[in-house]
Amino acid sequence: MNITDSESLFIKKTNRRRALKTLSLTALAAAVFKLTPAEGQELINSKSLALPAFEFGDPSLAVIDLALNLEYLEANFYSYATTGMGIASQGVDITGRGKQGTVNVPSTTQVNFTNPSIAAYAAEITADEIAHVNFLRAVAKAGGHTPVAQPSIDLVNSFNTAAAAAGLGSAFNPFEDSAGDLNFLLGAFIFEDVGVTAYHGAISTISDKIIITAAAGIMGTEAYHAANIRNEIYKLGAAAVSAADAISIARNSLGGEGVDQGLQFAGLSNLVPADSNAIVFSRTAQLVSNIVYLGVNAKKGGFFPEGMSKR
Repeated sequence: MNITDSESLFIKKTNRRRALKTLSLTALAAAVFKLTPAEGQELINSKSLALPAFEFGDPSLAVIDLALNLEYLEANFYSYATTGMGIASQGVDITGRGKQGTVNVPSTTQVNFTNPSIAAYAAEITADEIAHVNFLRAVAKAGGHTPVAQPSIDLVNSFNTAAAAAGLGSAFNPFEDSAGDLNFLLGAFIFEDVGVTAYHGAISTISDKIIITAAAGIMGTEAYHAANIRNEIYKLGAAAVSAADAISIARNSLGGEGVDQGLQFAGLSNLVPADSNAIVFSRTAQLVSNIVYLGVNAKKGGFFPEGMSKR
């Protein structure tokens, strides 16, 4: 893979931003928990992210649990794609309440990216998703609760089922080499829009200002990810857009009619799936579960073959 000077500079900048993810996470925590600069610096140096203790109620706890399950899924997907390893192999704590599971992946997962810019984006998103896992676990602990454990995750059969539902064939591997890295992008496309709608839907159910601030901040990050993935697919042309639109239609049938849009709308590009007020869609926990379980009102299946971890 030949890398031009401009692409090399872009990757260096991206890697520098990735190195600052802990600082960005600390800035969010400092704003939420009113830390002093010295405490913020201490938090930067702390891998455990020991936040000041506070109290939050059961509704907020349910939001943290759902969000953490989704972040376990996303973090592992991107981690395997960029490093060939899951998050546990990189020192991320996945223990906690509920049955801790393993991740089912193909024999080879590290993507041989053809586009160095997408490789750089993927590495940055990986760092973001791992930071989200660590942060949500820290918030749960700060609220006096044990985080839910990483459940069993399936990154093989789930993609096959999702592809079949979208009419894209019965076998789909997002970790396989593909022109323009399309397979990876389509795999990421399945998750990213769902994450945005999940956080948007959860915010209205939260009463704790601390949790609202954290959820809004993470939703913003996920929205940046989703827009980038949609844009990269759109640039690959009509066939790529058609595949993504098929996924959107299938996702719409599971996650609530009218709260999903493809990459084209009224013949134009559609970077932001949103209502007539340009407000991104939201989904309830049930609608999010339908998508990740790949079945309406299912209790398990799809990406979580034994269900998500709960208390």
